[in-house]
Amino acid sequence: MAWRIHEQVIRGEIDNRQKGVVRGRLWLDGVAEPIVLELTGNACADLAGCRLGFHNPGPTVPLDEPDGFNCLQCGTIGELTASRKVRVFDLPFEEAYAMLKRGEKPPEHLANCLYLEWFSEANGRVVVESTAYRLEISEPVWRLTPEDDEQRAREAAEGFSGFMGKVSEALGAAPPMNDGAAADDEDDEAFAEVPASESSEPVPDTEGVDWVRDQFGDVHHPLTARMVESSVGLIQLLAETGLEGAEAASIDRLVHEFRITCTHLAAGLDPLAYGREKVKAPNVHASLELALNHLDQCLAHLGDLVSRKLVAEEALRPFLNELGSIRQEARHRLKEFRELSE
Repeated sequence: MAWRIHEQVIRGEIDNRQKGVVRGRLWLDGVAEPIVLELTGNACADLAGCRLGFHNPGPTVPLDEPDGFNCLQCGTIGELTASRKVRVFDLPFEEAYAMLKRGEKPPEHLANCLYLEWFSEANGRVVVESTAYRLEISEPVWRLTPEDDEQRAREAAEGFSGFMGKVSEALGAAPPMNDGAAADDEDDEAFAEVPASESSEPVPDTEGVDWVRDQFGDVHHPLTARMVESSVGLIQLLAETGLEGAEAASIDRLVHEFRITCTHLAAGLDPLAYGREKVKAPNVHASLELALNHLDQCLAHLGDLVSRKLVAEEALRPFLNELGSIRQEARHRLKEFRELSE
């Protein structure tokens, strides 16, 4: 459903010096000729009007089914930035995951990430995402105006919405649950507890702390938004595995646990956007306890997929990093609302 090609990139160049057009070339392991990009749209503010060159200093992996990836990528740009903030473990994956299983917090740091996303007429959504590339960025020859940036964000959201519509058609409204992975009564109730959209506006002073708007303009708590984004990315990744039988059942259960976690986070935290005085601390505390229980299941299922080599460790590492960080922050919120409940 989506091509994630950061491990295949040897080097690349992206040019947005002509307003409204993003051109570029990518040299991929396993592909004889460079991939040519001819995309409409603009980069984010840090790269708009610039030429970007990047090089992957690490080992690369040949592209699977290179004949299926069109050498001319025409379409629209999604998000293009070199300053997306991501959390990166300071330890090898095995050590960090062992610490998470013990309820400990692995050391981590925030890093700038190159995030290059486009929606190809030939191949759908394509993403290049890495904190390891070496970058060279020219001075801008023009800059985004506020109106330009609004249009850029709107076009990126429209591109993603169109892509997700195709994903939904391919996967169905929800991934089918196998016999051994039916939701229990608690989970059925949880899905019914997702708060309806509020008619009032969120409290302006708490933006970025108690709420953010997603790319569609909907209001969520930052932890809910991060968990939903991880869920979308995971569904896209796992839709490409082609696993069947008991192995597919494991993936169904993992996706289900992600959705349940999102539901409980939303039920507990999203109402904070409209004023903390309107929420009951015991209800928030209870929702967070349930969310953390299911989040632990998400981590366990991801670890199982890695240990059984059903999905490449490198592909799942970003999700493990992000879930570990979400877990720690959710635990802090749990402590906060436990104290308010006493």
